[in-house]
Amino acid sequence: MEYVENGNLPKYLTHPFLEEEAKMIADQLADGLNHMHQNGFAHRDLKPGSILVVSKGPQWLVQISDLDISKRLRPEQATLETMRMGTLGFIAPEMLGFISNRDYPYAADIWSLGTVIFLILTNELFLADLNLIRNYAVDVISFPVERLAPFQVNESIIELLEQLLAPNPQKRPSASQVMHHDCLLDVAGNSDESDNSEREDHNSSTITDSENNSFGEETGNVPSAVWSTDTVSERAATIDSV
Repeated sequence: MEYVENGNLPKYLTHPFLEEEAKMIADQLADGLNHMHQNGFAHRDLKPGSILVVSKGPQWLVQISDLDISKRLRPEQATLETMRMGTLGFIAPEMLGFISNRDYPYAADIWSLGTVIFLILTNELFLADLNLIRNYAVDVISFPVERLAPFQVNESIIELLEQLLAPNPQKRPSASQVMHHDCLLDVAGNSDESDNSEREDHNSSTITDSENNSFGEETGNVPSAVWSTDTVSERAATIDSV
């Protein structure tokens, strides 16, 4: 079991993060998800409480942990089937049955990534209750651009968030595409295209070593090998601790 002294992300969510810090965390999370997805794993419960802080800001280094309900998909297992749900506030609409298209199992992680980034930038949940999620899923309400305005979020990040939080899972980008989105290309360490090997090596640093070992396991749930003590608060508006 690995103990990370800085704990997990919720304890730092006391205020909206600076844009550059949010981008840094987003890039690392996309990197970690890409590594998981390439190895056939869907996390299924990405949230602030499952993000360990190895190094605090302004130069954040985070790891994905808490793989309690992650699942390795067999090649023939193309849909979400009966995957267990994640955490309200971060769970994708298709996991709640509001979208019938469940043929893109990794897209639920991409939605969760979007909700985490939105929270980091605004200190508010993207959609706080089931009614809002359902209305968003069926286009009764649209992406709330106006909620980002007070934080002077760059247009390119808003564009990325709209893609990550597309109601239709088919329209969401892959984790690899997120990593190569224009707004993340200027994140420290990403600007040198010739340094691909270092970026590939960073994949494994965003998931704990003990969890990487589980990629060799057969299909099934993978237990978390990380000590993470904070819990997620399901508040309905602004978050004090998530």
